[in-house]
Amino acid sequence: MTVDDFGVLQAVLDAEAARGNVASVDVAGAAHRGDAPVAQLAGVLDRGAVEADFELGPLVAWWPRSPREWDLVDTATGATVRSGSPGPLTWLRRHVAADVVEPRRRLGWLADDPRLGPGLTERRARVHVSGSAVEAFTRIDRLLAALDDVDGVLPEWFVELFAPERDREGWKAYFRERRRLDDAEQERAGWTTRWTETAWRRSVSPTERTWRWLDAEVVHEHALDVVVDVIDGAPVDSLTWLLASVGAVRCGPFGSDV
Repeated sequence: MTVDDFGVLQAVLDAEAARGNVASVDVAGAAHRGDAPVAQLAGVLDRGAVEADFELGPLVAWWPRSPREWDLVDTATGATVRSGSPGPLTWLRRHVAADVVEPRRRLGWLADDPRLGPGLTERRARVHVSGSAVEAFTRIDRLLAALDDVDGVLPEWFVELFAPERDREGWKAYFRERRRLDDAEQERAGWTTRWTETAWRRSVSPTERTWRWLDAEVVHEHALDVVVDVIDGAPVDSLTWLLASVGAVRCGPFGSDV
């Protein structure tokens, strides 16, 4: 295993190498992850700089190791880019470099990843809603019909839930706020963070979606059993937002007993 064999994360490793932040393969870390490769960078992996370089898609995710350190993970393979200890001069140099990178390159979007193909597995979960499960079912059905139609118009009530569109500085501020959250807060944020319409539409397009809706059944007044096809390990935040928008307050993990 070499640092030239990290799939979708190779572009990040190449960008770090160009900045002088070299990587080596962490064999022990790979063994711990079940042979998923781990690239250990000599310097800090600056999340702000990476996000200034790349427009990150649903196949990659940040995993916090400390309040200042994040691993970048390919959720489809478990491959990881891990950083060393941050240094003050590195932080300054990396941020100055990031400010001149324009435009960002796409990284971790399904349409750009030839590995996946169909790649979907059927999973089931129970979704608990605060209001009527029947009404939630009806609203989901209307949303899905709009998604399946190329020229489909999203329901007005759903469009009103979106956050205002963000410029580059707005996205930087958004990620700064998310970095302050611990693991439990990150999970809760999946149910409360408002998407922009542009970001959500892109994430649920047929070539980008990490899930496919199959069926749902009302099991009692405040619960649905949902069946979806998912890419195992990949984020389903866009599905979480859809469920939250119709009143879902929590959902069992997809693949759990219901």
